[in-house]
Amino acid sequence: MKTRPMLCSLFLAAVAIPTAALAEMSCAELGAWLLAQPTVQQSTTVPPAPPGLVPFFTLVSSGTNARCEVQFIYSSRGGPEFGYDVGEMQRVTIRVGLPLNSRDGGTGGAPGMGAWNGKTRNLGGGGCVGSVGSVTSATSTGYVGSSTDSGHIGSDCIFALQPTPTRLNVGRLNDFIVDSLRAQVRWAKAIAETYYGPAPARNYWDGCSTGGRQGLALAQRYPEELDGWLVGAPAVNYGRFRIAQIWGPVAMKELTGGPISSAKTAQATLSAITACDAADGVMDGVIGEPRSCKFSAKANVCGEPTAPAANCLTPQEAAAIDLIWDGPRNTYGKQVFPGLERGAQISALNGAVPSQTATGQLRWNHSDASFDWSTLTLADYGREAQLGSMTTGDIINTNDPRLDRVRDAGKKILMWQGTADQLITAENGLEYYTRVAAHFAGGTPEFSVLQPWFRYFRAPGVAHCGGGPGPQPNQESMFQQMVNWVENGVAPDTVPTSGGGRTRMACPFPQQAIYDRIGNPNLASSWTCGGNVQTKENICQSIVTPYKHESEDQLQAWGKYNPAACNESSNVPIDGHAVDASSYAPDPDGVDRSENQGYNE
Repeated sequence: MKTRPMLCSLFLAAVAIPTAALAEMSCAELGAWLLAQPTVQQSTTVPPAPPGLVPFFTLVSSGTNARCEVQFIYSSRGGPEFGYDVGEMQRVTIRVGLPLNSRDGGTGGAPGMGAWNGKTRNLGGGGCVGSVGSVTSATSTGYVGSSTDSGHIGSDCIFALQPTPTRLNVGRLNDFIVDSLRAQVRWAKAIAETYYGPAPARNYWDGCSTGGRQGLALAQRYPEELDGWLVGAPAVNYGRFRIAQIWGPVAMKELTGGPISSAKTAQATLSAITACDAADGVMDGVIGEPRSCKFSAKANVCGEPTAPAANCLTPQEAAAIDLIWDGPRNTYGKQVFPGLERGAQISALNGAVPSQTATGQLRWNHSDASFDWSTLTLADYGREAQLGSMTTGDIINTNDPRLDRVRDAGKKILMWQGTADQLITAENGLEYYTRVAAHFAGGTPEFSVLQPWFRYFRAPGVAHCGGGPGPQPNQESMFQQMVNWVENGVAPDTVPTSGGGRTRMACPFPQQAIYDRIGNPNLASSWTCGGNVQTKENICQSIVTPYKHESEDQLQAWGKYNPAACNESSNVPIDGHAVDASSYAPDPDGVDRSENQGYNE
């Protein structure tokens, strides 16, 4: 599916966003200026709020969240020509918050700009978005903040299906993936210049999960819009990770007849942590490198000497949990997507009803708003994944490794993820980072080539965008680290983490935190970053089927790793160690297909 020509044409006329003369406006005058713009409409409330109109501007004149806030609908195109339904217009709601300028009483910012520091902090959304978010995390720290609903109302993940006839609404899909985000950033910059006079000196992105994917979408497509990105747990490989969330519920349905109790899955997770906890030198309830943990839920089968006294498993339940950890496979036994890391909460995605991100993806794939996930079997998975790649993958996957314009312009990306992520397996972000490294190193994933401008940190024991048993990174601190990198050239060598009476650090991949085995393990001073977690065993378990060939009897590893080094049925090195074939060789046929993985050409 070729989509880039359409996407490019969409913005030829759409991105010309006006600004006023170089003089301050009051917040009320800014609202009047917005009202006069031909592509702007007044926004409406989002259910469950009562129906009504949202004012163009709101002035909060005092307190820590003092700001001028504007909200509006941006619409510059419509109809089937741009992928929408007949008579349908683009509808992107945008909110921009501005620290008060001097005319509205603001003080303490950059000289002559009231409370503003002269920069924008554009905020990402979550899930399938559908509503604008708060911008006070930006305005309270001196930044102009922005948010968007990504082009539709409501969090239901089937928003991209239109009913008569049922088909994909490509216009809404394009808005969701990247077009609304560019509009968000450009309007934030234009409104800032209109309200304060000068244009922003720096522009940043800050988002996690969907917000992380959104940031990378802008880095891949429109890097000129921003100077730096804080990207957390990015939902890249968007279609592939969403459909992977159906694997566990289908495995449980097929093997046990329904969901496994959360008490049993929690015990299985705890048993895995206990079995693998000491590998990093400290028993602290956290697995340092979960890819190296091979614990099997069979150890928890009732009657086994290793089984817990309470919440032991039936053999069928243990098999289902092992399948969740192992990850989706096709009928040839080839891995299609990495599994959930041991140490992550199993029940989050594996209850009686699958996540709506998973069921929504299935409905997109089939253009059927009522498609029933429960009709699927494990044997169907490869075909379903391939169908998704063929129908929506080229639009939604957000996995282009060609970030040359980011690097060449001296821009910076700080990406992070918790290894106990229960919603998006931590190997998803790692897979993208690996392919970026391979792109910039001529086919071999050499991570050192990325360190001057793109660093990726994995936080052991941390769940999706935060939480979990591990010491936590601080979002605000990470954002400031990224800003310091952009503005002062100070690259982050570690990301500090803390919690539960412990201080630690997350390390730039492929390093890990190493305990000195002398000092207090609860203090970061007893740990250093070093080593290389990319052992051949860890590499092998990440090798998956080629894009658009998910149902077939082949492994490709994005053309960057050699499946010949791994046991073809288990993705584990033969006899537990690497064979002569290098894990870093091209595909055996010598063809590097890495640049054709579901991003727009």
